[in-house]
Amino acid sequence: MLAGGRGRRVDGRDKGLLRRRGRPLVSGPAGLLARHCQRVLISANRHQARYARFADRVIADTMPDFAGPLAGISAGMRAVRARRVVILPCDAAGIPADLPARLLRALALHGHADAAVARDARRRQPMVMALRGGLGGALDRYLAGGGRSAHGWLDTLEVVEVPVRGDIGNHNVMPQPWSPD
Repeated sequence: MLAGGRGRRVDGRDKGLLRRRGRPLVSGPAGLLARHCQRVLISANRHQARYARFADRVIADTMPDFAGPLAGISAGMRAVRARRVVILPCDAAGIPADLPARLLRALALHGHADAAVARDARRRQPMVMALRGGLGGALDRYLAGGGRSAHGWLDTLEVVEVPVRGDIGNHNVMPQPWSPD
């Protein structure tokens, strides 16, 4: 799970730790991953001790200066050896409960695909996906070449899209009611 950002769009606060209805945002995606995956890993560059209660392991990016979500995925790909991994952002509130399983199933059914990515009513959601293990090297080369766009990296891969009704959404603005982290 990705929770490593600076929170620039939410006044520097850590989005995953913002509370909605009394619970940190990270608790929803972490619970989904726990139901569908063997282990939950969170990439977080700050407040690691606070994230630890939601994961089996918390890691930091290895790239300096908050290089973006792909740096978190890269760190995660190096930290685990798995045939498939599910990536979710810590702040996506509208993820259907069955979506991790659907992403994994789509990846398994499409033997040529490197990634299965959610497409909601608005657009492709590049941080809601399942990846084949072994893509870490390709991602590291993309990052070393200056790439930072998740859409751009996905364009280099074989991708199958998984439709999602409605809007997955994320919290890049401060909707109400929120309480500080």
